[in-house]
Amino acid sequence: MQSRNQGHWGKMIAKLSVALCLATLIITGCGGSGGGVSPAAAPETSTAINVKGMVILETGQETLALSADQAVARTSARAAAQSQVVACGAVPGGYIPIPDAYVSVSGEETVALTDENGCFDMTLAQPGLKVFTVTKTNANNGTTILKKTANVQAGQTIEFVGGQAITVYSTIAAMMVEMKNRDGESGVDPAAIEDYVIALKNDASVAALASAILAVAATENSTASGLDSMDTALLTNCKSAVDQPAFVNAAVSTSQVPRTGGGVTISTDVLNMEGKAVESVTATLSAAGLDPVVLAMALAQGRTYAATYSFEQNDAATGTVYSITLALTYSSGLQKTYTGAELAVTRCGETCGGTPVESCGDGAVNGEEQCDDGAANTNTACTPAYGASCSYCDTSCQAHTVAATAFCGDGSLNGSEQCDTGGSNTNTACTPAYGESCSYCDTACQTRTVAPGAFCGDGTLNSTEACDSGADNTNTACTPGYGDNCSYCDTSCETHTVNGPSCGDGSINGSEVCDNGGGNTDTACSPAYGGDCSYCDTSCEPHTVNGAYCGDSSVNGAETCDDGNTTTEACAYGQTSCTVCGASCTSAAGATAYCGDNAINGSETCDDGGANGTFGHCNSACSGTVTAICGNSAVEGSETCDAGEANTNTACTASYGGSCSYCNTSCASITVQGGSCGDGIVQDASGEECDDNNTESGDGCSSACEVELNYGGNTYFISETTKSWTDAQAACEGMGGYLFTTNNEAENLYFYNLLAPGRRYWMGFNDRSVEGAFVWTSGALNGFTKWASGEPNDAGGEDCTVFGYYDGGLWNDLSCSTLAYYVCEIGPDCGNGVIETGEACDSGANTGAPGNCNTACTGVTPLTCGNGSLDAGEACDDNNNVTESCAYGQTSCTVCDQSCVSLPGVTSWCGDGRVNSASGEACDDGNTTSGDGCSSTCARESHCGDYSWDPWFCEIESMGDCYWDWGMDECRAY
Repeated sequence: MQSRNQGHWGKMIAKLSVALCLATLIITGCGGSGGGVSPAAAPETSTAINVKGMVILETGQETLALSADQAVARTSARAAAQSQVVACGAVPGGYIPIPDAYVSVSGEETVALTDENGCFDMTLAQPGLKVFTVTKTNANNGTTILKKTANVQAGQTIEFVGGQAITVYSTIAAMMVEMKNRDGESGVDPAAIEDYVIALKNDASVAALASAILAVAATENSTASGLDSMDTALLTNCKSAVDQPAFVNAAVSTSQVPRTGGGVTISTDVLNMEGKAVESVTATLSAAGLDPVVLAMALAQGRTYAATYSFEQNDAATGTVYSITLALTYSSGLQKTYTGAELAVTRCGETCGGTPVESCGDGAVNGEEQCDDGAANTNTACTPAYGASCSYCDTSCQAHTVAATAFCGDGSLNGSEQCDTGGSNTNTACTPAYGESCSYCDTACQTRTVAPGAFCGDGTLNSTEACDSGADNTNTACTPGYGDNCSYCDTSCETHTVNGPSCGDGSINGSEVCDNGGGNTDTACSPAYGGDCSYCDTSCEPHTVNGAYCGDSSVNGAETCDDGNTTTEACAYGQTSCTVCGASCTSAAGATAYCGDNAINGSETCDDGGANGTFGHCNSACSGTVTAICGNSAVEGSETCDAGEANTNTACTASYGGSCSYCNTSCASITVQGGSCGDGIVQDASGEECDDNNTESGDGCSSACEVELNYGGNTYFISETTKSWTDAQAACEGMGGYLFTTNNEAENLYFYNLLAPGRRYWMGFNDRSVEGAFVWTSGALNGFTKWASGEPNDAGGEDCTVFGYYDGGLWNDLSCSTLAYYVCEIGPDCGNGVIETGEACDSGANTGAPGNCNTACTGVTPLTCGNGSLDAGEACDDNNNVTESCAYGQTSCTVCDQSCVSLPGVTSWCGDGRVNSASGEACDDGNTTSGDGCSSTCARESHCGDYSWDPWFCEIESMGDCYWDWGMDECRAY
């Protein structure tokens, strides 16, 4: 046996001398193409595992043709889809059978010896993860040349064929499994690793290890060191390659583009055993002296990525050769690149190796050709996609069409089909029975389930149900309002009515002040004269009735009058007589005083009695001598007007900002001025927020009488109306200012917290003059920006900047014609690097730092700022150079900034509409009202009881806030 072994191995060494690194030692299953586990012929109760295989060696040089009869036999056996195995001995072309090799299995006593055709047959006693080992001499002391790790199942016949054959690459995979298990990796799948190793066989690290294994397999020395003494560097490099993604089948659609131009498609398969998430795949075309072209490759189908680039006409004398580099980036940041000789394309010029000869494969349909796909021409039939046919062009440039083999309606479950009932597929829904659902297969081969047609909880009154409120059915009683009742439908569709408290039940409830039960009455009690009495009405409101008395404005008993007091009044000035009510509620004549009674009373300067009003006597108003007749419609003497009967002492009413005039009964013209901004009176009805008796902006009250904000020594106006950017800037200029500038992060955050949440506010930053060159309308040179991610993007011509649209005070560019709120800054812009009127200094971006201008631009920040002592030039000093925020819960405060200047602090409190998780807020809905999902303390409120009727609604409709407690059979909050 030893001499026979040495004879066969010696022959194989001669055949491997040229192509050792390309050879592959394979143990393949007897029985044609395919692989994996096929059903065993043994009874189902058997636990024995039958393994059939064949050991063959790829020569890399010669082809051993398979006879036509043998090929038909092997193919038909597999196509029969039965449990039989084709007999061994049909050697594929290009392979030599390896006889007298030993095959042993981990955990099994049996050892098989390959026959003259390289075949072996063995039976295993136990299922599980097995390591198959091939040696040159007996299995106990021979040199190990091949391995394969596989999971085997009881009662089956195992064939290692096709992609699952035992090969040099299965040996590499087995060694990788050993290394991964040794490193403590879990969930290792031997089959997946083996598939990936085969796909990576062209990788330098994998090829190097394969070459080393082939060298071990081909040696004559049966006592040689074998796989166990393999160079660890080869193993480590190979494992690194297996753990990384790989490019496979990289190709270009044509290697030459005519000078007239044309498209080139670049494609590659991306393999990744670990299943890492692909972030991007790119192809870079590079040529000497030209800028590289970077293409984003898109996922075409399966694991294939592709990109197309179109070359224009090339008028150069010579062609240009582009090399192509593929780059792969994963979401973890992992990157890998690949280039190769196959990844090159020549862009032809006036010459490109001579004028191409028309031929099949040149990419152009010529002569009798039916098609020409260039390098893509193939004699391998295409595989039609699900539900469609496919076409391909063969190497003779003849077109072929392959009909669809799988489609929805063929009665077989294919591809992504969920079902296929053939001719019974329908788009007409089935009709479910009461309380049950039903399913049907539609014409797209998707399973459709129809919910129960009628059941308690479907919102429809069915069968014996007394009610059905659908999802609102509940076993929790409703709570009736005061004086009302309520009804609810339980989860058994039964109706329940609950009565609430009411006035007249003898108990004081809710807002009731009294309740005498049946003694409640709307009939008032009758008090005695001078006394009072009380009663409770039918609305449970108490009433006190006062008895009649002098001064109650009601004539009672012996009273002849009652004017609500016990005083004897005089007649009103101007009355010539009157009757008044005396102190004892009896009628009496009142004392009189009037112009014309011939007595000077009060403010009268004269009174000539009946002569009043005549020229030269006291006038009819007893205010002076008549020098002219007022009321005769003629302006006389000192009269400034005379409207005759229209003369009046009732003032006219002037409109806001206007005036009006009237002629009084002394014929004097009176002008009445209407209210206006700057008159020192706040006219609320006319929209004034303030009025400081002037129309100057920048002093806390704007020229439009609107309240202005002071920050950093400047005054700010915050609008309550929206305008375009240009109209907003004009409005600010009308106030003597400009759209506001933020100079640093602290100022930006201050205004973000100050302004109304959810509103967009125009600021002065714009690139209206030069696209992409943003400037401040204030002329600031601070260099500070706070753009949101992806901004500015100039989408549709956006040249102006809004603030407050994104969380955190981020900026966004918008069209300048958009309507938005705005903030005007009035006064010098402290921090813009320009010393303006009203500023003592301005240090730009360094404003506020010790030794530089302070944040109010009124002086230099002392070098001692932050030492905790109030030194010269400091308004405050809190022992640091940090601008703090207000304490959580404060709605306003004053803080000491980094330059020891006092200014309003940034606020945060429950109810401000912003979630402050650092202070324990779980939510903030802009109010402090509980019962709306966010409590008065900004804690989430459970609403899980709303879903107590159904587990699915509990966990899905609650958006993850609740879970179903199967033990308690109820929906509970996490």
